[in-house]
Amino acid sequence: MRGWHEADLDWAENQLLRIDPHRGVTFTTEERLATPPLERTAAVAALAAQAAVLGEALGSAVPETSTGGVSDGCWTAGAGLPTLDGLGPVGALDHSPDEYIEISSLALRCGLVAGLVAAVDAGLPGG
Repeated sequence: MRGWHEADLDWAENQLLRIDPHRGVTFTTEERLATPPLERTAAVAALAAQAAVLGEALGSAVPETSTGGVSDGCWTAGAGLPTLDGLGPVGALDHSPDEYIEISSLALRCGLVAGLVAAVDAGLPGG
C-alpha cells in the first residue's frame, strides 16, 4: 500500500484487519517492508519553497509536485528529516533500458542542490 501520510496507511491496515471471515475465506497480513511515506510537513514545504526560489534564480522553474510513488528519500523522511525527491538530472524513461539524462541539466541541478545545502546550513526554517 502507498499513502500520503503514515496515518493513512495505519487507517487502511486497520480497515483490512476488520474484515470478517466470509464463507470460509480469511484474510491475514504479513508485513514485508514498511516503506514510510514522503509526508509534506511544514519543513518540507519550506525546503520546496527555497528550491523554487533557487530554481527561479538559476533560470529554471522547480515546481513542487507529488506523484505517490516510492522513493529512496522515504527513509530520510521517515527519520524526520525534511526531504525533497527529484533533484537529480532531468531525463526520462526511468528504470528502463532506455533511461537517459539530459547532460545540459547537470550544472543546473548541481547548483540547485548546492543552494539548498547552503540554505539549510544558514538556518532555513525546518532545515
